Amino acid sequence: MLSVLRSEDEATDPQPTLAGLEDLLNLSRTVEVPVTLRVEGTPRSLTAGTELVIYRVVQEALTNVRKHAGSVETVEVGMRWTGDGVAVSVTDDGRGGDTATGGLGVIGMRERVEAVGGILTAEPADHGFVVHAWIPVPA
Repeated sequence: MLSVLRSEDEATDPQPTLAGLEDLLNLSRTVEVPVTLRVEGTPRSLTAGTELVIYRVVQEALTNVRKHAGSVETVEVGMRWTGDGVAVSVTDDGRGGDTATGGLGVIGMRERVEAVGGILTAEPADHGFVVHAWIPVPA
């Protein structure tokens, strides 16, 4: 934490937003992670902090897929907007490996989501792994 606070470059760099989400997905595609984005509902305006939380959850989940899932044929990033929030999920078919359920990455995702009043789960699925975050969005 202290190294981040001491770093002038990191402190002044603009933080990612949902506008950069497609670039993040393209980065995964360049390393042969076949990721798709599915959006349901009508996106709403979010605070910069909430956008950053969503971006970081997707970023960390995709990093875990690359590191731990083994051979992956499909990865889906989903965003489902409802009247009171947004559900964000990253699901992989993880053929040949296990995405880590613990570690600092999942802990960091959980802490970020809880800081904005949300809930995060990260668990094995039938074939692969799913990270799911529910983030409330005030009307």
